[in-house]
Amino acid sequence: MRKIEKLSLCQATDERAGRTCGPYYYLVTQGALSFTAYCSRYGFLRWLNLRGLKLTQDLSKGGEGDYQRLEGHFYQRSMTPADFEQFASTSDGIHCYELINARYVPAISHIYEEDGARIISYPWSGVGEEPCIDYWAGRAIEDGKAFKGKTPGPDWLFETPEEIVQKGGNITGLTQVEMAVLTRAWLELQNGSQDEKPLGNPTIMRRMLHW
Repeated sequence: MRKIEKLSLCQATDERAGRTCGPYYYLVTQGALSFTAYCSRYGFLRWLNLRGLKLTQDLSKGGEGDYQRLEGHFYQRSMTPADFEQFASTSDGIHCYELINARYVPAISHIYEEDGARIISYPWSGVGEEPCIDYWAGRAIEDGKAFKGKTPGPDWLFETPEEIVQKGGNITGLTQVEMAVLTRAWLELQNGSQDEKPLGNPTIMRRMLHW
């Protein structure tokens, strides 16, 4: 288990974000080293909350640029796939996904009883045999980023299925399949039933269930 602490957030300007492959507006660093990055406010705040970290000042508007230290620490714990599967079946933690070597693997955010911080536990085999989901589905769930790389922008946030579909529809060129990926992301985050049909299209819903 590894303790992660002394993190900072750099909010990139439009110009700087444009030079990244995201474009990434929320850059998390540990000392002088890059730690992780997110395209959207939604993705960054989801990452922050799942790890029990806190801001030390309000976020600036996306694209304006800012810097602050993050308060708190968390732990990362890798487990064998078999041990993780057994742990996941009994844990009351929050199910999410962790990006490991460019693959989104299932993970659980739960409390470390010794100090009250959060632990992100995930499976790791060392030979690529851990379970994973489609990369773009993982991006949609963890960063609100649509299929094939389209993004709603740095201030992207959503709270209801109707809102995510509406915002998705405002992204130029976004197809129904891509909107479905975003809607699936909402269902995953809210532990919603996949029997719900926010798009009202059985074909699209079947596609969603196979991501």
